[in-house]
Amino acid sequence: MALAAEWSSYSMHRKGLRVSTFLRGHQRNTYFLSLPYRYAFPLIACSGLLHWLISQSLYVVAIRDSATCDYSPIGIISSVSVGVFMLTCLIGMGCRRFKSGMPVAGSCSLAIAAACHSSYVEKDDDISDGDDDSEKLGAEYQPLKWGVETLIPGEIEAEIGHCTFSSGEVEMPQNGTVYL
Repeated sequence: MALAAEWSSYSMHRKGLRVSTFLRGHQRNTYFLSLPYRYAFPLIACSGLLHWLISQSLYVVAIRDSATCDYSPIGIISSVSVGVFMLTCLIGMGCRRFKSGMPVAGSCSLAIAAACHSSYVEKDDDISDGDDDSEKLGAEYQPLKWGVETLIPGEIEAEIGHCTFSSGEVEMPQNGTVYL
């Protein structure tokens, strides 16, 4: 869900790509726990609490010469309550609608690849690394936005539009128009 939300946000705001290697240009770091912190920290806290409550629910008791398993109703009720709360939060987050009209790609590599292939090569003269002015960086190092590519002046207008990530100007897709 966090992946789909970040994917969708590229159609609303221009942002740099998240990378796990050396940063260049406007690229951004990946999240430490692979989730935005506003989700990761509450998830870790609730998960730790749930594990502790479950450990308090069942325990070994020695009665005379035999050992048996006993349970705590308060621990069980608390564990179930926290589990239901976490499940309700998960379902609630899954029912949210994205603000943009960008199709959800999930982690489908074919859909991601299709959105990343521009129909023309972008100019690499907008940004440099800063270390060497002679080395110009490509679109992958610039802030990107998803949308319908604007046509290059002098190009024949196509009947089918193309939605892609671009460091150039893009427009929002229009209802009733066919896009690749």
